[in-house]
Amino acid sequence: MIKRRIGNSRSLTAIGLGCMGISFTYGPAMEDVDAVSLLHQAVDRGVDHFDTVEMYGLGHSEQMFGKAFNDRRDKGFIATKFGPMFNRETRRRSGVDGSAANAKSTLEQSLRYLQTDHADLWCLHRRDFSRPIEETVSAMADAVKEGSSAALTCLR
Repeated sequence: MIKRRIGNSRSLTAIGLGCMGISFTYGPAMEDVDAVSLLHQAVDRGVDHFDTVEMYGLGHSEQMFGKAFNDRRDKGFIATKFGPMFNRETRRRSGVDGSAANAKSTLEQSLRYLQTDHADLWCLHRRDFSRPIEETVSAMADAVKEGSSAALTCLR
């Protein structure tokens, strides 16, 4: 597979696996055993970059990644995101929250689901135009300083 360097990080496969379909959008959520099998097969075929977010399946996607990689964290480069909010009852998007408090709590929840102590790439999935972008970026910088997120962060 073609590899590309991302930031000052290691080289990654040019094609990664987006994990949204594990949990929703393309039909019902995959069974846990099938999701873990899919993730293991991706690694076996050379994929090492995985894109997920807490909102995919309201945590299901990240939980499946945690189950699949809890004993092989070094095999997967994890990109996760935050910002969009979902109503757990209606399962519908309920806005965007780029506050420092939400950034911190969402990252902490993602790390619990992923069963890891850091994200390799952490992105603002959608900008919160109700607050200054500096507030959000400052929260992201704090997470990098604390070691919860790698030095790679991005804004969309």
